[in-house]
Amino acid sequence: MFKGIPFYVANKVRKVLYIIGDYYGLCNGFKKNSWKPSSCYSLASVIVLDKNNRLLLQLRMDNNCWALAGGSLEPGETLEEVAKRELFEETGLTANDLQLFNIYSGEEFYYKYPHGDEVYNVITAYICTKYDGEITMDSEEVKDLRFFHVHAIPSNISPPDRRVIKDFINSI
Repeated sequence: MFKGIPFYVANKVRKVLYIIGDYYGLCNGFKKNSWKPSSCYSLASVIVLDKNNRLLLQLRMDNNCWALAGGSLEPGETLEEVAKRELFEETGLTANDLQLFNIYSGEEFYYKYPHGDEVYNVITAYICTKYDGEITMDSEEVKDLRFFHVHAIPSNISPPDRRVIKDFINSI
């Protein structure tokens, strides 16, 4: 789950995530048929809209699905900081203003990554209409970046983002 990170650091991060999950009741304890506790990730995602109200999506390398920019909370970060950092890392854009859209958790946000990690995501979604920079892809995580009209969203949306995108489209 934490490839390339020293074991002691990964272990501390894992413990913090479990504590957060237990405190807020966001995780389901133990995985079915497993001795391992389920992982609980706090994530931030960003709904980026251009001047034509088109939605920015990235084609992910790991699951070949379209997704919002976003990622996991790192120790000491606020969720807004995560959203800004991940937006910049994945797209090259700097958010000037983020508006809280919604917070998601529960069974619907269980996800098994292609490499085998199983998680329950807690997603804080933000809307960003004011940003600077030129779109630049993170070639390690992103195959493509494109703006889509909300009525022409691709069907292969990454599972953790399906509900967020659906709710956003229904809200406009």
